[in-house]
Amino acid sequence: MQVISDADKIDRTEWSDFVYKHPHGNIFLTPEMFDVYKNTKNYIPLFLAIIDENKEIQALLLAVIQREYSGIIGNFSARSIVFGGPIIKDNSYEKLDQLLNKYDQIIKRKAIYTQFRNFYCQNGIREIFVRNDYTYVNHLNIILDLSVGEDELWKNFSRSRKKGIKKALSENFIFEFTHDKQHLREFYRLLSNTYRRIKLPIPEEGHFEEILKIFSNNNFQIFSIHKNGEIVVAMFALVYKKTILGYYMGSVSDNEIIKQKPIDLLFWEVFKWSIDRGLNFFDWMGAGKPEKSYGVRDFKLQYGGETKNFGRFEKTHKPLIYNLAKIGLTIWQKL
Repeated sequence: MQVISDADKIDRTEWSDFVYKHPHGNIFLTPEMFDVYKNTKNYIPLFLAIIDENKEIQALLLAVIQREYSGIIGNFSARSIVFGGPIIKDNSYEKLDQLLNKYDQIIKRKAIYTQFRNFYCQNGIREIFVRNDYTYVNHLNIILDLSVGEDELWKNFSRSRKKGIKKALSENFIFEFTHDKQHLREFYRLLSNTYRRIKLPIPEEGHFEEILKIFSNNNFQIFSIHKNGEIVVAMFALVYKKTILGYYMGSVSDNEIIKQKPIDLLFWEVFKWSIDRGLNFFDWMGAGKPEKSYGVRDFKLQYGGETKNFGRFEKTHKPLIYNLAKIGLTIWQKL
């Protein structure tokens, strides 16, 4: 077995096939996402694969090192995120151990900490992560089963969400879906305003532009709700296999508009759009820590769906800088 860290040494078609055919393969492990990361400002992809003597892929990991700033100051915000990976053929503990050893050798010089954001149950391989000094942290997600169809889905909505959707329908909102770059700009404007309000960082606009350029139109969609010619809420969604993922969403801050429930309507229209195209699941992309109250999670659960505790694996590579970075984040949020 050989560990490869140069993505150019792996056949792209074989890479795509390995991810697509693996039961836990996801869009964040694809060669297209590697290219998106590579072309996104302040993002650096880190690719690892194990190949056998026949050059066949046996394991694969794709991390992204994210920074908020360039240069030296960027080192204080450098973190490595692995969405849903790694994926291992036959779930081999030995291969996973080999992959993590190589990953740690590389990443400890490049990032303050690592976070594996799991997309599936990791109970069988948790001990391998723990053996490699990772800490398991509880973290929830919600997966909505769309295969039940519109009628059954509607039955599972809370009374509040049904009422909100009906109100929005009476307000003459217009639902639209597109791949248009102009709508991307409007989406990003709303996203920036929203995340500025909640004091969290987001990728630069070029990240989403790269997705438009690199991925097939079947793999993403920009959804929006309009009123009087203005987009008031928009979502950038990713689509892979039979799952649609609510990647990022933004809205206007006007309380009078929000009271008309365009967000409720957006999700209902996205669910219907997905069902019409044969998609089986909507992934909410996170629902917070189970031990902490979280209003966003409460809202998401009002559409039904199953709560999953796939958890996360975390490891701090530079403890001193990590503690300084936490202080820096607090200052950044206040500014």
